[in-house]
Amino acid sequence: AEVRARTGLDLALYKENTMHRRLRRRMVATEQATLEAYASYLQAHAEEAQRLAKEMLISVTSFFRDAAAFEALQQAIGEYLAARPAQTDFRAWVPGCATGEEAYSIAIVLHEVLEQLQRTCTVRVFATDIDNQALARARRGTYTATEVNDVPPTLLAKYFTVAGTH
Repeated sequence: AEVRARTGLDLALYKENTMHRRLRRRMVATEQATLEAYASYLQAHAEEAQRLAKEMLISVTSFFRDAAAFEALQQAIGEYLAARPAQTDFRAWVPGCATGEEAYSIAIVLHEVLEQLQRTCTVRVFATDIDNQALARARRGTYTATEVNDVPPTLLAKYFTVAGTH
């Protein structure tokens, strides 16, 4: 309740094991031996609610994270657009986009489908996340070589530009 009141993040539906692991990490970091002691600490230190909320936000993402799902998505989008009039606008929403890899992957898939169909249209990919820091990173669209490791080389050459170490 303390985290929700101070941050707006509702942890009610989080898995119990995940909650316990993340709470233990914050308890160790704040040197609190018991949950009761940590609860008191949380109430006494307003900034701790932000730290705990940040700890709870698990940012798991990568480009083309589930290859089979992206293949199925490409097929479905191709069929959808092929059945629509040319120049049909297309919007996609990526909730929980974290640092943006999946949103950019979807944009790439859409562009590839449009090229295969020899079509153009307005495409808008909306990407949202509760973690504002992750979202800010997604907006920058810069990734390390390790982070783009799963991008097929042809797509990497086509859609990415090397700038320094990113």
